[in-house]
Amino acid sequence: MFRLAVSIIVASLAATPAHAWGKKGHAVIAGLAERQLHPATQQKVRALLASEGASDLKSVASWADAIKRSRPDAPFHSARLPLRRDGFLNCNKHKMCATDAVEKYIGVLRDDAASADAQLEALKFVVHLVGDIHQPLHATQSKIGHVKVVVGNQPMILHQAWDTALLGDQSAREMELELTARASATRDSNNDPNKWAMESRDIVLNFILPQVRSGEKNTLTNEQRKESLNVIKDRIVLASVRLANILNDALR
Repeated sequence: MFRLAVSIIVASLAATPAHAWGKKGHAVIAGLAERQLHPATQQKVRALLASEGASDLKSVASWADAIKRSRPDAPFHSARLPLRRDGFLNCNKHKMCATDAVEKYIGVLRDDAASADAQLEALKFVVHLVGDIHQPLHATQSKIGHVKVVVGNQPMILHQAWDTALLGDQSAREMELELTARASATRDSNNDPNKWAMESRDIVLNFILPQVRSGEKNTLTNEQRKESLNVIKDRIVLASVRLANILNDALR
């Protein structure tokens, strides 16, 4: 019955472009991660960024979205997992999943023989894609994110709600400052992008999917919005910690 309900939702929706977290969410992840970089890593990151006049990771955190349409060779910004627990990644030979792309670009950052331009591009992709993988609706190839919802009085699709609307009215700086202590206290040794994606997919299955029905006006209650924001902040913190971990390892 559950799989039938999922199939009905997926089949009823059309594909449209989506950008995980929006600029605010990506800026918060980048800002939190930069606070956790080792001094030697910070020095290397700043040297790469300085080559194009950027001063911090926040300033390049949404670069991958900005160039997506002009770079057909760019990877998917999603993990493309089927909406079931026994599913596997479904990418093709022309485009990498975000998970594979993170591993590829971390390899470039590790490579002392790689050019500065190649490492800068790799850094910008990694900063963005790690965040994308932690946005639950970027972990599945299904179209559940296109279910129509209402947040406050604003109609939108579910993906837009999770990208931006559910993050509330805080500025990126305010959210970063709120989450700084939590991020600093978080210990995580999971550096496997595939496992991050499976975590996100499970949030879709266990938390997001039960909240909505296809073909209906899904008005998210204040309680649902509060619970969703808590999940979003958890994912943002984990994304920042894991981003810092893999950059510290690659650029040590």
